[in-house]
Amino acid sequence: MDNPTSLKTYLGDSVYADYSGGMIELTTDNGMGPSNQIWLEPSVLDALIRYRKYLKDIVREHLMADPNIKIGALEARLKASKDREKEEIDLHAEVEKKYRERAEQLALEVEMLRRYGNKDCTAMADDELKRQAAMVDSKR
Repeated sequence: MDNPTSLKTYLGDSVYADYSGGMIELTTDNGMGPSNQIWLEPSVLDALIRYRKYLKDIVREHLMADPNIKIGALEARLKASKDREKEEIDLHAEVEKKYRERAEQLALEVEMLRRYGNKDCTAMADDELKRQAAMVDSKR
């Protein structure tokens, strides 16, 4: 630290942290001057801290299950857990999309019933839904 008021701190592995303007600046410096500058705003720093806690928790969980686990096996388990988590997120998004599509379809059906009344409107509503579906398909 050249400047006595500087908050710059060596973290290890040629990485330095400094604080300025409400953000943390990370740089690398191999003796040839700072490089690889990254600014972490508070929300990103919070996310990084949460990620560290997540890693500690999951590693602890796997070590409790098997105290003799090797690093490679632990990394494979962590990757498998992450892959399962991603699959669950993707599945959730797909289900959500189908629900939205169905809700839109039902909203159209309800609108057709309101527009044409309850008497013998099924054929008119079906025709209108087909017309609108054809319009949507032609826009794709």
